[in-house]
Amino acid sequence: MNLTRIILVAGLLILSACAGVSEREQLLNHCRKVYRQADKQLSEEEGTQVELTASAGSLWGRTEPLLYQAAAFRLHNHPEESQQILQEIYTLGRTTEAILNASWEDTGSMESMARYARVANLTIRQVEIFLAAPENYALWQRIKSASGEIQRCSFTMQNGLSSLDVISVYGDEVTLEAQLQPDLCFSFRCVDYAILRLDLPQAVNSDYLFMYLMRIRNRKMEIVEQLPLGCVESCFLDDGELLIKGKDRRQQENKKVTIELSRL
Repeated sequence: MNLTRIILVAGLLILSACAGVSEREQLLNHCRKVYRQADKQLSEEEGTQVELTASAGSLWGRTEPLLYQAAAFRLHNHPEESQQILQEIYTLGRTTEAILNASWEDTGSMESMARYARVANLTIRQVEIFLAAPENYALWQRIKSASGEIQRCSFTMQNGLSSLDVISVYGDEVTLEAQLQPDLCFSFRCVDYAILRLDLPQAVNSDYLFMYLMRIRNRKMEIVEQLPLGCVESCFLDDGELLIKGKDRRQQENKKVTIELSRL
C-alpha cells in the first residue's frame, strides 16, 4: 500500500470535484459496479487452476485502485479522520501482505486463487466503509469493535474482523474468521443488527461456512438466528420485516429468508 498514491489521488479529486452526498453515492456505485463485474467474470472463468488464479489476481488488481479513490474521498471530506483512515489502510496492507506472502508451495491450487479473492473482498469491504452514508458510518463505528460468543468461543472484533478457534464436526480444532460487512448492518428500534459470516479465511468449500443475524447492544453481540445461506447479496428492512436475499448454503441456488424483527 503506497500512501503517496493516496495523496496524489486526493489531489486530483480535490481539483476535479466538489464534495457532496450525490458524489459519494456515485463513487460508491461505481466501485460496486467495477467489483461486481470483475467478480462475475471470475465466477464464469473456465480454464486451468493457474489461469483461474491469474483471474483472481486480476480481480484484486481491479479492486485495489478503488480503495485509493475511496480513501482519498474520505480524507478530503473528513480531514479530521486522517489518522484513522491511514491506520485502516496500513492495517489492510499488512493483512494483505500476510495473506499473499504466506507459503506459495501450491501456486496453481484452489487455495492460491482463494487468497486473491479474499484480499479483493477485504479491499472492497474497506471501500464500503470509507464511502458509507453518514448514518451507516456512525453505525459501523458502534459495532466494529463488538464482542460476543459463537460455538462456545468468545471473540472481539477489530474493524469488523475476528478469529475464532473452534472444534469442527470432525473433532479437530480449526481457526475460522468472523467478518462483518458494512453494507449488511442496520438499526431497528434503537438496536443495531448485523449479518456475520463465519468461515475459513481461504475457504474453497462450504464445510465450515456459517451465517448469523446478530443483535448488538452496548458493543455486545448475540445470535438472533442462524441463516441457511452461503452468501448474502442484500437485505431490506420494511416495517419490522427483514428480507435477506442470497444463495443457499448447500445447493447455491437463489434463496430468500424473512425474519419478523418486530416479534423478537
